[in-house]
Amino acid sequence: MALNINIAQADTSVQADQESGSYLISGEILLDDTFTGSTNTQQQGASCLGCAWLVSAICFVFDENYVISTCSSQTECQTVENTLGEKKKIWRRLGTNEPWLVVGFMCVGPKGPSTPEKLTNTLKEKTIEYLPQLIPSTQPTQNVLVNVDVYFLSNQSNSFGPKTVIVTGIPVTLSANASWVWRFSDGTVINTTNPGTGHPAGIIKHSFSTKGLHTISVTTTWNASWKTNSKVSVAVPGKSLTQTTTFSLIAHEAAGVLTR
Repeated sequence: MALNINIAQADTSVQADQESGSYLISGEILLDDTFTGSTNTQQQGASCLGCAWLVSAICFVFDENYVISTCSSQTECQTVENTLGEKKKIWRRLGTNEPWLVVGFMCVGPKGPSTPEKLTNTLKEKTIEYLPQLIPSTQPTQNVLVNVDVYFLSNQSNSFGPKTVIVTGIPVTLSANASWVWRFSDGTVINTTNPGTGHPAGIIKHSFSTKGLHTISVTTTWNASWKTNSKVSVAVPGKSLTQTTTFSLIAHEAAGVLTR
């Protein structure tokens, strides 16, 4: 098998040789629970941008003069996705002038090994499904009066997790911290990390200077990160983890009544 190695310093790239069932990865790789190597190597797999990894058949060697005397025929195994896979040899190279070293074995499915980049892209699409719903409320809920403070609540917590979810068959521990942006039709904007509470402790409050219909929108942004068994935290881009809703309130004028 001919290898053309170009180690990337940033983006992960994966080159697959379908004929030999091998994969050459520059950057990062997820070494899952079936990996037989050390914990340090697992951590390095998820964080080493300057590394190169080769996932090869277990009998593959680099030295053309090396003669394989024995080779296990028992290469079938169960992947972390509970599908049938093949036992593969994992090689690591720390730099272009460094030798390839065997660091362990792993059960790899027909789609090949995963990378943090691949997992992050999936999380960007799916993480929102696991977050608390944004269902805002106000106090008071009705009979809002002009020039009287209204308290706003997101009815969410300011943090989420740690929660274990399954993404592409891999257990992922997800955690997130929230922030909110409240926008009012009079142009007022409130940025806060407080989820909001009612009277008298609530700090997210706003009064309307004119009577009539007023539109309010609130956006929750989750600053999320995830970990696999490598214990290395990887940030989930915040733009994919936003929730927005819009609602309206009617402000009324109150007339004073003199009594005696």
